Amino acid sequence: MSGYAPRRARPVLLIACLVGLVAGCGSSTEASPPVRTGEPPTERIPVIIDTDLDISDIAAIAILLRDPAVDVRAITIAGTGQVRCQAGRLVTRYVLDELGSPDIPFGCGREAGGPDAHPFPDDWRARTDAGFGLDIPPQAEAGVPRDAVEVISAAVDASPSAPTMV
Repeated sequence: MSGYAPRRARPVLLIACLVGLVAGCGSSTEASPPVRTGEPPTERIPVIIDTDLDISDIAAIAILLRDPAVDVRAITIAGTGQVRCQAGRLVTRYVLDELGSPDIPFGCGREAGGPDAHPFPDDWRARTDAGFGLDIPPQAEAGVPRDAVEVISAAVDASPSAPTMV
């Protein structure tokens, strides 16, 4: 198939695209307006990221982690979205480690969508679970997986002002 990168080149191309996207999205020198929460504004906007780790979410996480006006307090993984919880934990750990933010807490939401759920197709979920071809090394995940509700609660309690959920 002409026009398509070989399978081995896809992870390299993906990372190169993400790096280019992040590098091209430098923040301006103007300060962001303060958050209006009824609490004193902080210098950096506290944010909790809720994600299903599709490719645009991975790019958004990279951008938010790079922005000096943003303070990412936690990441929650929607187990009912494109990624399944266990795979999402591995992808999140990899992304945070690669972007120099290993201390950001993360946890999973519920994995069952309920009786009215309309799940993503299995092939979409398999691609997302695999991190879109990223060469993610095996990782030792210490401890019990954290629950998204607990992660959000702890992030809100520890935040200097009310975090924005994105």
